[in-house]
Amino acid sequence: MKFKIVVSGIAVAVRCRKTKVISKVISDVLQQTGNITFSDWEMRLPDGRLLDPFDRIGDVVADGVNLFLAPRAGVGGATLTAEQIENNMDRARAELPELDAKLDAVFRLPENGMVLR
Repeated sequence: MKFKIVVSGIAVAVRCRKTKVISKVISDVLQQTGNITFSDWEMRLPDGRLLDPFDRIGDVVADGVNLFLAPRAGVGGATLTAEQIENNMDRARAELPELDAKLDAVFRLPENGMVLR
C-alpha cells in the first residue's frame, strides 16, 4: 500500500505491506527523516484519531490516506506555538500534490500504467 505521513509538518511518501505493524512504520519513517532523537511519537488519522502502534497498518488505514506523525505532547522539551503548527500544516498541505506526482512517477510504469509491486 502507499500513503503519505506528515512528519512534524513535512510530507513523506511511504510504501509498505499491509501487514506491517504501525510501530515499525513509525520507526522507518523517523529513521528516513532523521527524527531519531525522540523516542515517543504518535501517529494520527486526518480526523485526529490516534492509531495503536501494535495494529497492522492495512487493518486501520486506507490506501492513499494522509497520516500525521508527531512527538507525543510533552516529549523532547520543545513546544510549538499554534502559529508554528499551522504554518507547518500549511506547508505540508502545499507539498502533498507534488509528492503525489513523485509517488506516481516512481510506482507506475509509463508504458502500461501498471503499479509496481
